Amino acid sequence: MPGFPSWDVLTSSIRGASHIRGNKPCQDAVNYIHEDVDGTETIVLAISDGHGSPKSFRSDIGSSLAVNLATSVIADFLSANRKISHARIRDSAHRLLTTELVRVWTSAIGTHLKCNPFTEQELASLEHEAGASARESVLVGNGLIAYGATLLITTVTPEYTFHLQLGDGDIVLVNNEGGTERAIGTDPLLIANETTSLCQKDAAKNFRFRFQNTQNGAPKLIFASTDGYANSFSSESDFLKVGADLLVMAKDVGVEEIRKGLDEWLNQASYEGSGDDVTLGIIIQSSDDLASSHSNVMERK
Repeated sequence: MPGFPSWDVLTSSIRGASHIRGNKPCQDAVNYIHEDVDGTETIVLAISDGHGSPKSFRSDIGSSLAVNLATSVIADFLSANRKISHARIRDSAHRLLTTELVRVWTSAIGTHLKCNPFTEQELASLEHEAGASARESVLVGNGLIAYGATLLITTVTPEYTFHLQLGDGDIVLVNNEGGTERAIGTDPLLIANETTSLCQKDAAKNFRFRFQNTQNGAPKLIFASTDGYANSFSSESDFLKVGADLLVMAKDVGVEEIRKGLDEWLNQASYEGSGDDVTLGIIIQSSDDLASSHSNVMERK
């Protein structure tokens, strides 16, 4: 659409240092769509973090299903609602999408479990690690806890953005001057190492949501990450500074240089920090648009 910036999307997901040492799979997942539909540029970025607890021994599958289904569900929603008002988009996204996201994930998990029942080896390993009660809790329930995962979604169109978040992790917005803010505030339900999850009974109700009209200006950069990234920094301010640093790099050396370095940076963050899997997704205005805005900022100064 003329007059609106185009965007680049960069993603990386790495197996954490502690998971490598413990011979565990990466339990994070990321997926995105970047489409031009009827002249409208649309991005949907989804990130999921499978739980690391012994009961969630298939959470790598749960997180992978979560991001693939989420991008598809939201793309379908946007396609079906291109011509309705922003107010209706906002209300429908919050009210309907959360229910649908949980429904399709739960259905997909049920199908996977039916085709791939828990093995005796999986259950014996769970019992050895967490006791007979843990094994029993997985068997007497619907099995969802074995696939438990968080879900963070960022959607960008030329006229609005919206963000959905269930569980821990971070979505950060960066303006043209490098100022940063969290898209969604702290969740009071997150206590210690506990997190809300797709596998919980009230999952749809626990999603947090933010909608923004952006016709008068969108963020220059948005990044979303699993909690393994923020936990690798010594302070909140150091973590948020990542957004400003990425924007400066993009303006100075270009988006492709960031793309080339992502895996190495995240591996270093995990090795020197949390030890957890780390996943990062970045939505950033294209290099040409950033160069133009950078020039305008310098002129104003």
